[in-house]
Order: sequence, then C-alpha cells, then structure tokens
Amino acid sequence: MFHVKQSERRTALRRIGHNTHTTRSCIGVILICTALLLGSCGGIGQGDDPVGSNSAPEDVSKTPPVTYDEMTAEEWLSTVRNADYADYEFTIATSYSGRFTTVENTENEVEKARNKRNTLVENKYGIKITEKSVRESEMINAILQSTAAGLQYADLVSASMQTLSKLAADGALTNLYSLPYYDGTAEFCNASLHKGATAGHTCYAVFDDLTEAQEYTWCAFFNKAKTDATALYRMAKSSTWTWDAFLANALNGGFAAYDTKNSLITTAFATSGIEPVTGGYGNALSQNENVEALDNIASAVKTLINSQSYDSRRDDDAKKAFKNGEIAFLLAPLHLIDELKDMSDDFGVLPLPSYDGNTRSVLDGDARGIAVPSDQTDSDRTGLILTALTAASYQHIAEAKIQNHIYFDLRDNDSALSIRKIYDTQYINLGILYSGGYSAIAASSQNAIIEAVTKDASFGKIFSREKTQLETIANKYFR
Repeated sequence: MFHVKQSERRTALRRIGHNTHTTRSCIGVILICTALLLGSCGGIGQGDDPVGSNSAPEDVSKTPPVTYDEMTAEEWLSTVRNADYADYEFTIATSYSGRFTTVENTENEVEKARNKRNTLVENKYGIKITEKSVRESEMINAILQSTAAGLQYADLVSASMQTLSKLAADGALTNLYSLPYYDGTAEFCNASLHKGATAGHTCYAVFDDLTEAQEYTWCAFFNKAKTDATALYRMAKSSTWTWDAFLANALNGGFAAYDTKNSLITTAFATSGIEPVTGGYGNALSQNENVEALDNIASAVKTLINSQSYDSRRDDDAKKAFKNGEIAFLLAPLHLIDELKDMSDDFGVLPLPSYDGNTRSVLDGDARGIAVPSDQTDSDRTGLILTALTAASYQHIAEAKIQNHIYFDLRDNDSALSIRKIYDTQYINLGILYSGGYSAIAASSQNAIIEAVTKDASFGKIFSREKTQLETIANKYFR
C-alpha cells in the first residue's frame, strides 16, 4: 500500500477532465487506471485513509482547485475509496416514488441518468440500491419507532425540509460531520448548499445534485405575449433584475405565486440574502444584529404583496391563469416547467428578482434533502456510499435535467442561460431550513418574517421576545 499527495492525484484527474467532451485515447485510459490505483487501493480494513483525509502536506497555493466541469462523474467517483459489500441491499427511504430507482429501458433522459449513477455506485461497491417509498407522515413515525427500538429503518432517508427538521429535533438523525468516511468538503459537493445546511458544527442533511434540489428552486416564469422578453433577459444578465423592476413589468399584466402568500413572503425575503438567524457552518446560531436592514427588507416585501398587480390565486388556479394568458408572471418552483410546456414558445423563465440584483435561487420548503438515520448497522458503509452517490451524481443528473428542460420546453438560448443561472445559484435560508422542527428557530426566522411583513412588527421587538429560547436551542442542538 502506498500513497500520493492529493495535489498529484488532482493533477492526474485534471488531465483526464480536459478530455471530457472528446474521444479518449489510450493515454486517457492509462491515466484513469493510474488515478484509480493511486487514489484508492484496496477496500475497507486494508489501511486506506478515510475519504477526505490528508495523508501528506500540500502546497495549496500552487494547486488550483479542481472544478466540477473539469471531470466526469466517473472520474469523480474514482477518487472515492473502494470497498466490497457483497451484494448488500442499500435502502433509501423516500416519500417521492422513483426518485432514486427507476425502471429500466426508459426513454426519459433524467431517469437514464439516475440509472447510470446507481449502476456506477453499485458496481463499485457490490451493492444493490433499493427504494422504500412511503408517505412522509408514515416515514416519520416509522423512523422514530425504529430509533426507539435501536433498529435501522434505512441506510439513507430522502425527505422534505420540514420532515428532516422534525426528525433531527427528535434525535432520529445523525450529524453528518460525525459520520465515518463522509466527505462534505470534496470538490464534487455543492459548497454553497452544504454551508447553507450547516448550523454551528451540525449538519443533518445534504442538498445537492444527488437530491435533485434544482427542481425546487423558485424562479419567475413569464408570458412572452404580455412582456418584453428581450428587456427582461437583459436585466437578468446585467444585475438589474430587482423586485422594483419586476413590479414595473408586472404593472399591466399582473403576477401570481404558485404557493401560499406566506411562502411568497418568506421566499421574497430570502432573495435579499439577509437572514434573521445568522451563523452556521462552524459558527453559533444567533439573531441578526442588523435589525434596521431586516426591517427595510420586510417593508419592501410588504410593498410586493400589497401591490395591485398581485393576483392572490394559488396552486392550480394560479397555474391555469398563467397558462391561459391571464397574468404576465408566475413565481413558482422550477419543476412547474414540465407542466407549462403546453405553452411551447409562449413562456420563458428567469431567476427570482432580488433587491440588489444578485441572483439567489431560493429552495422551496418541499426540496428534498438526504439524511442518515441515527441507528445504522454499518456507519462506515453508509458514509462511504453517501459520498460515492454524491460524486457520481454531478454531470449525469444535473446536465440531463437542464437538457430536458431546454429541449422539451424552451426554444431560445436566453432561457437556457437562465436555467443555468438558477441551477448555479441555489441558496438555503438557514432559519427556514430548520424551522419545521425547532419552534424557537421558527419564531426568530420564518415566523418573524411573516409577522414583520403582515403586522408591521419590528424585528427588534420580535428578537427581544425570542432571544432566550433561540439561545437555548442553539446551545443544545447546534453547538
């Protein structure tokens, strides 16, 4: 057994990655084999370093970081250590049927990409990936019962933010930072989403390409017959696509939000990037000291929802009104693009507006994350396969989704570029993420936003009322 510096491994893999979109030569094959031999020799128990460990010092200043686009999913997967789990049935519990395992011989490119991802990981570890699909309410009860009995319900769990937050609050999930071999700092992880999901030194869930979180990012659909598409795209490109600009363009055509008014309030607030609850990613949770900035954003959101252009119809009614050309804009999660394709060339897609012109694709509360139940029969195996699934997801699933959306629903290059920007700027509001399970966090974040907007309450007064409760929760669960 021998090791090489991480920088040397990256250099070899980077050479491979530059040929991603061309036919590989025999030299490329040799490089891949070399990377495999040097990067992960042998399986568990043969003296390998854990994933992400530093076996030798590295001069970071001389080693430029390897980016997603430089390597394929196969090449990223080759950087994760090997193991043989002898036909183990690796179970993922999910409330979304077909999310991880799909039928064979499908014509859907996204499902083909999922199958390829699963096959890569199955072949690497000698496992079979299976799915256990139940309602989220049933999932919560089953996991809590299994935890109480000290039994494993599943290797991984995929569920909405609210469900994962409730499970974390009840002690049914593992802190991923304590999971052996899980590498949350690997180059193939989505750094911004990973940081957004981390409170203090605690990370209960992963949001990235593995969970197809792109589908749950809010965006702005617009009717080309009722707007100036060229002008809208120009604003999005030049960082002048603000809520003020949005209201000016919606003045005559109107807009609706697919979800509730409270969802619109919290989503629009989140596009500011200013969070009521701050901290996370190594820092303690606390209330934001810049109360004036929070109050100003709340005032701006109030202007939005009180606008005469706001059509209060929601869900199917809002979608139908947009498809029928009754309103100019529909603010909704990106997955609605598949239901709007009957409009053909008549609609386009833009990132959500913001207050400063910077794009922030806010994740909807229904966005699925991956978590690990606290009772595991083999935590080493779970951490390793979770890392491998993440590594093998990148260019297979994300690119398939982008191409599907562009090919089936959109016909212009500007729309394609907009989807790319939406995918690249996904953002989690830390307070909203954990609001579903921790009432003290909700009171200082999500509920505080709604109260400040709808009742003209100052964040200063709200914070003084909730300060002790938040500090207690932060010290107990998010140290």
